[in-house]
Order: sequence, then structure tokens, then C-alpha cells
Amino acid sequence: MKKLFMSTLVMLFVLVTTSGPGFGEKVTVTLLPGGDAMVGTAYPNLNAMSGTTLSAGIGYGYGKWSTTRSYLKFYLNSIPANATFLSATLSLFCWSSDINSTPPDPNFDIHYVSNAWDEWVITWNNQPGFDQLLARLAIPNGTFNVRKNWDLLADHSWDYAADLQGGKVLSVLLKVADETIKNNVGQFESREHPTPDWRPYLRIEYEVPDPPRPTVPLGLLLDG
Repeated sequence: MKKLFMSTLVMLFVLVTTSGPGFGEKVTVTLLPGGDAMVGTAYPNLNAMSGTTLSAGIGYGYGKWSTTRSYLKFYLNSIPANATFLSATLSLFCWSSDINSTPPDPNFDIHYVSNAWDEWVITWNNQPGFDQLLARLAIPNGTFNVRKNWDLLADHSWDYAADLQGGKVLSVLLKVADETIKNNVGQFESREHPTPDWRPYLRIEYEVPDPPRPTVPLGLLLDG
């Protein structure tokens, strides 16, 4: 009877301490934007969410200079709240880099945005402020029809755990680092572009840690 009791306890111990499906496994998800929009000083009250271009920089058009920025948001609902991120890459398709500035090859920045915005309403005049820099990438003049990728975990400045356990959304701003240099514009495709392969995405690799493993007191195994 004692051996049977001990065997049963050992079997239960093995069952409850074995990791469930998915624990410790690496998972990669590719998220499309839940919203994106470009804003600019040329038409500061215009909402341009329906366009297929996300622009950042200072360029000349329609008879005036304009500073443009672009916002994107990604919903993280499909990722467990206790996930550990191994990589997070924001990928944008650059269809034109109209850069004629000094110095060349300007930096394009991705900033975290903590305040809410609506792609149907956002304009230059009502855009939210932006927060810490998440990633920076130099894009040379003459860049056409190529994907550019920003590593959002490179500087460890994104507190993704707070977003996973909070609003389940990542909101970012794309802007040129130096907004005082003219003829310095990057043009990227938006989520509205008719070619799916050219749309923005956020690719995240993560893993879910094993749950705490309960222990069986030795006395229970030896008693009886």
C-alpha cells in the first residue's frame, strides 16, 4: 500500500511539474498596423489617413515647404501577457528616399507614443507628443523600393511588458531625426497600399517562461 501511495504521488508530481504546451517555445508573430496616418505642416488640419504613403522629413511640394511625420499602432492582443520578447522589428517599405541634404544619409527615428490617437482624426495640429527614442536608422539618398528595418529592442528603451499587461497596443512615431534640414524626406508605404507585400509590419519573436513548479514534501513520499 505504501509503495502504491508513493508511486501515485510521484506520478502526480511528474504531471504537475511538466511544462504545458508552448511553454519555453519560441514563437514568431507578424502584426499588421491597426492604424497609420501621416501628418504635415503644409496642411496642418488635414487628416490623411486614407493615403497610401507614410512620409517623414522636410520636402517641397504644392508651392510650399512641409514637415511630415507618420504614426503607426499595432495591437498586441495575440501575445501572452507574460511573454519575454527576444526580438521586435518594425519593417517599412521605402519606395523613395528624396534626400539632397548635408550631411547625407540622414537618420530616421522611431519614437514611442504613450498618448492615444485616432487615424481618422489625427492632424499636424492635434497630433500627440512623442516619448523616448526606440530605434534609429540611416537611409541613404537614392533608396528605392526596398524594406528598411528598425530593431525596437536594440536600446532596451521599450517597456513592452507594461504594454502587454496594459492597453495591449504599441504606438510609434516615424520622423526624421533632424527636422531643420530641407530636402530630406523618406517615403514609405502605408497599410492601405494595394500590394500586401509592401505594407508595414511589426515582427516579434517571443517565448513564454515555464510556470513555477510545485514541490512535493519529502515527508509525504516517505510517510505511510
